[in-house]
Amino acid sequence: MNSVDETQCHYCGAKFGGPVREQLFGVAGAFLGAGFPATRVLVAVCIAVFAFCVLDHGGMPLGLSILGQSKGFLPSELLRWGALGLDYGSREPFRRLAAVFVHLGWLHLALNLMSMVDLGGHAERRFGSARFLILVVISGYSGFWLSDAWYSWRYGASPLTAGASGAIFGIVGGELGAMAVRRDPELKDRFVRVVVYALIFALVMPVNNAAHIGGFLAGAAFGALLELQHRPQRLDKLFTALGVLAGLAALGSIVLSLRSPIWKEARLRELEAAGLGEIRGDP
Repeated sequence: MNSVDETQCHYCGAKFGGPVREQLFGVAGAFLGAGFPATRVLVAVCIAVFAFCVLDHGGMPLGLSILGQSKGFLPSELLRWGALGLDYGSREPFRRLAAVFVHLGWLHLALNLMSMVDLGGHAERRFGSARFLILVVISGYSGFWLSDAWYSWRYGASPLTAGASGAIFGIVGGELGAMAVRRDPELKDRFVRVVVYALIFALVMPVNNAAHIGGFLAGAAFGALLELQHRPQRLDKLFTALGVLAGLAALGSIVLSLRSPIWKEARLRELEAAGLGEIRGDP
């Protein structure tokens, strides 16, 4: 019986949250609530990788230069966990998957994880955990594959890039692909909304549009294929096995990045540039 503009309940005295607070608590509740194991694992891996980058760096950078952040993670710190740059994607293709779990700063991480929890929970409920995990892996890899191809063709080399946004666009693409197959009347409005949001982000902050497009197209194709299944339960065991392999591939890509000489070479160059090469020769 409380009115919409009141801030406190007449009966119990509880304070009502504003729209921002309700949104944050809604996302947190979706993550901490029951279900969505694949989404939880993906979020946990992103947080763990970011935590190790922070420990290596000795601080927590914002991660978006457009907001005036002058000092972020060093290239070697990002490359250590799987970031892409130059021709590293073609030299070490596993980086195109590992880079999904690397983020450039805490704001970059927060924006992507909020989207992952919000969109991922809905998609995982629709497709199932195993199929959802495969969707994320395929979309994330495809996004960075197209990113490498685009930047190599246009500029000769890729800039330092990483993040889960390509995979997130793949999640959206997966749902839109499924909607297209079943001819959902809401498809057009949903697609226009996604395009508008993508254009806004592209205009207001530095984003990897090639990775977004690649992830979206791969996700849409996979979502359409899933929707074309006449008896999806007959393939549950197969997709469960493929989902386990996708998860192992994601973790394996991070391990391979840690063992790569690329980040060690970058670390040595950074030390030499700082005049510490003779003191700390081997990184």
